[in-house]
Amino acid sequence: NATVLSRLTAGDRLELEDYELQKAFAGITTHEGRVTVPIFDNDQDIARLAAKVQPWLDAHPDCPGYLIRGHGLYTWGPRMADALRQVEAFEFLFECELKILSLRSANPAI
Repeated sequence: NATVLSRLTAGDRLELEDYELQKAFAGITTHEGRVTVPIFDNDQDIARLAAKVQPWLDAHPDCPGYLIRGHGLYTWGPRMADALRQVEAFEFLFECELKILSLRSANPAI
């Protein structure tokens, strides 16, 4: 889901809003907020890619994860259980977003 959504999302970020499951991410206590998931274009030059990712993470220390376009999700946590919880939450939310895109393509009024 992460890889496909990263290819279908125009722009440099995905905004997740109004999902109860957003509270699975560290520091989020309500569904009423927004989780910004930056999307970085893939690059085989890891140093160049890191030079794009790290400044964004430094400027957004509350970021729970990011996508590499056409590659997938990166997330983390203080313990393995925290990272796994976030992976599972992201995958569910990405699946929801893909379903919404599919429904909207079939019925633009949605």
